[in-house]
Amino acid sequence: MSLRHGVEVNHSASIISGGLALVSGVIAVGASGFASVVALVFGALGLGGIAIGVFALDHRGVVTVGSFLIFLCVMISGIEGNMPGLLLVSMIGTILALDLGQNAVSVGRQMSTDTFTRRGEFVHAVATTVVGALVGGVAYGIYFVAEDGQPAPALVFLVLAALLLIWSFRT
Repeated sequence: MSLRHGVEVNHSASIISGGLALVSGVIAVGASGFASVVALVFGALGLGGIAIGVFALDHRGVVTVGSFLIFLCVMISGIEGNMPGLLLVSMIGTILALDLGQNAVSVGRQMSTDTFTRRGEFVHAVATTVVGALVGGVAYGIYFVAEDGQPAPALVFLVLAALLLIWSFRT
């Protein structure tokens, strides 16, 4: 008679990508949250949503809702008259928080926490940051050239269009 012991596999979200998502979210909220109390409230709720989505529920939908709340923080900040450069940093941080948070949940679901994924996660984070910086640089360049009294929210909408373009390539 032989006894077989099962192996317990933990499919929790990745701590590395989840932590990087939270850092990106904090940067986004930090660059936009000071513009108004309402923006700060949405940003804080968004950070909580990302933290719960990654570390408690392991659910991509909750991460998306949290990122959307941070996006609302950026939008409100733009409406309140935040500087275009800070709006751009906030938008890039929001995109990174969404992407890295969802990556954390995906890595956790596909591999166990015992799997060595650090290198791949850092490569993903750096690649996403580089793409965000390049798209943001182009967006700021377009804004700077066409500044003729354009409102600051126009920059946010331009970066949102770039986000949708990146998302369309990803799916």
